[in-house]
Amino acid sequence: MYTEDYIHNGIFARRLILKVILILSIVILIIWLLPKFISYKPSNKSKNTTSIKVSEKNVSANSMKESLQKLKDAAIIYYKKEKLPKKEGDIELVTLKQLIKDKILTELYVNNKKCDINKSYAKLTKLKDDYLLKVFITCESKTDYLLIHVGEYDYCASTICEKDSIKEELIKDNKKDDKETLFADNSKNNIVEENNTIIEEKEENHIKKDESIEKDKDKEIQVPVINKPTIKLSKFSSWSSEIKTSCNTQEITCDINDKNCLKEVKVTKRIEETTIPKNYTTNSLVLKFTGNIYTSVCKNYNYVTIQGSTYRTLGNYDEILTLPPKTSTNSWSYKGIISTSVTPSFGGNKFYKFIGADYSNCSHTCSNGPKYYYDLYEYNYGLAKVSSVTEGCNIYNSKNVNSYNIAKQVQTVTRNEKVNKEVCYMTTRTRKLIN
Repeated sequence: MYTEDYIHNGIFARRLILKVILILSIVILIIWLLPKFISYKPSNKSKNTTSIKVSEKNVSANSMKESLQKLKDAAIIYYKKEKLPKKEGDIELVTLKQLIKDKILTELYVNNKKCDINKSYAKLTKLKDDYLLKVFITCESKTDYLLIHVGEYDYCASTICEKDSIKEELIKDNKKDDKETLFADNSKNNIVEENNTIIEEKEENHIKKDESIEKDKDKEIQVPVINKPTIKLSKFSSWSSEIKTSCNTQEITCDINDKNCLKEVKVTKRIEETTIPKNYTTNSLVLKFTGNIYTSVCKNYNYVTIQGSTYRTLGNYDEILTLPPKTSTNSWSYKGIISTSVTPSFGGNKFYKFIGADYSNCSHTCSNGPKYYYDLYEYNYGLAKVSSVTEGCNIYNSKNVNSYNIAKQVQTVTRNEKVNKEVCYMTTRTRKLIN
């Protein structure tokens, strides 16, 4: 027969074995949960993002692509929280000059030629959920640009960063793991608390729970696979026919993998002989009517006032203003055309009417200006200067006395001349996005 001590010792040993099994179960549970606590946790802390250190080698970058990347990285550093556009559609622009001034970037080079610090820039546009960053660079006569989506994402090392779908999926998975870990921690506490109170009474429940833990440990976490449509770029079309364009037109060269660049532009400059209009000017003298008076004058004479002086004549001096071209009358005789490089002046009985330019002494250009043609008319009667319209006569009659001033009139002529000029032609080619 067993003694009471033997029975007591048997119960103690059984309890000890059960406690050992419980401790081992807890250790296994901790080992299973430990990797979830040390899984990837994105950090929002910035690590030395205040500036980009550019070596001398990088300064002399020979690639537009490298320079664009450097400008993009500098722009992402520049756009702190306070510099982001606030409302949808708002734009914040920073030039390469400002980035250099803020010591975020140094000057950029392509083929050892400096890029334009005023025309190269980064432009951030506020969209509904994120931002669109355009990075544009001008180096000599070449330009290029990038269009990327950026935002204030959990995985950004600075205020904003480029959108990364892989990191977004990883963040979602980590948040899911955190929830599962929290649930498992609460379950563990409940298990320990229950086992401490009923360890002697429910040995079979402990065994079942241990088996459940082992089964859960063998389960694999299934990461959902997102099938994204693949977008490819077609080949470029053939170059289009050349058309004339402004010589300020910028060339565009696309990176082979840039899905935002679908059109290339090539500009060709040539020196060609072309025709352009050129103006030449001269001054001619004309009679300008200033007024008239109806007054009593000597009956046998007509009178005219020129530049404030009164003249007596037997003919009709006023006819010259209404005389048809190349026409003679009783008072005026048409004498033909003259060519002169200086402006003919009034004097005596001669009057000159401007016709146009004489290019007979010019080649394809007139470096000293052309000569000018005038119609020449001569007055058939004399002009006698008098002190009054009644001087030297006893018989009077009432007549109109017209007054004139001699005025300069600018005459402009236009000639189409051949010159050698830089002419620019543009040709383009395009490509498409295809699924």
